[in-house]
Amino acid sequence: MVIPNGSTLEQRLGLIAGVLVARLGMPSGLAREIAPLLGLDENGRLYVSAEAAEGIIKLLDLETPDGGGLYAFALFSALLPNEMDPSACSNAGADTALLFYEMPDELTGKRVDSLRVIKLLGDGRAELFRVVCTLKEIADMSCAFVQVDVLPGGKAIKRVLREGEMIGENCLIALAIRDGGEFDMDGKRNGLIADPALLVEVKLSNRSSGSGGCTAAGASLHPSILLLLIPAGILLTRRG
Repeated sequence: MVIPNGSTLEQRLGLIAGVLVARLGMPSGLAREIAPLLGLDENGRLYVSAEAAEGIIKLLDLETPDGGGLYAFALFSALLPNEMDPSACSNAGADTALLFYEMPDELTGKRVDSLRVIKLLGDGRAELFRVVCTLKEIADMSCAFVQVDVLPGGKAIKRVLREGEMIGENCLIALAIRDGGEFDMDGKRNGLIADPALLVEVKLSNRSSGSGGCTAAGASLHPSILLLLIPAGILLTRRG
């Protein structure tokens, strides 16, 4: 989107809210709540702003290391295929989208259990995605850090990273969001998923049980499951 030069704050927020309603299908009330938390990058994509992200970190009482990164993924919406095949994720269900995000380059070499994925909600709320250890455990509002093999016919999940392992080459973040569920920002079961998310590095003392992973050798990454490969998030700030 483009915001004309000289726009007042009120005009700016109105334009952003209008985009959230028109393109992401957000209810107008929620769009007005979310709009003040967003900024634009040089390509006109909407992200959670650095200031808002800092507030979310405090809200969730996450302790971050000195120099730790805070990343925002561009807001997006994605259409679910008419026939979802949930075979690679038995608990996800046919109305749950599995979305894959590229890892920011700066996180290469970071431990998996030092990373948290945050979902921005309305009413000044935010929640953490629950980290699971295999794709078979993926369900709504959960995520996994996976390593993929690049094959002639596409991609296949090689394994889910274990707690203590490092982010390396061909690693992705997989997020599960149910159509019409709490983490789907349009709030409707309409075949459209809308999502603003943050990725933050935390001190290892903050890790919770279940934050690691297990191997999932040979798990197929079905074309209708890989709905969208979303570019890496932008670095908002380095903490400390």
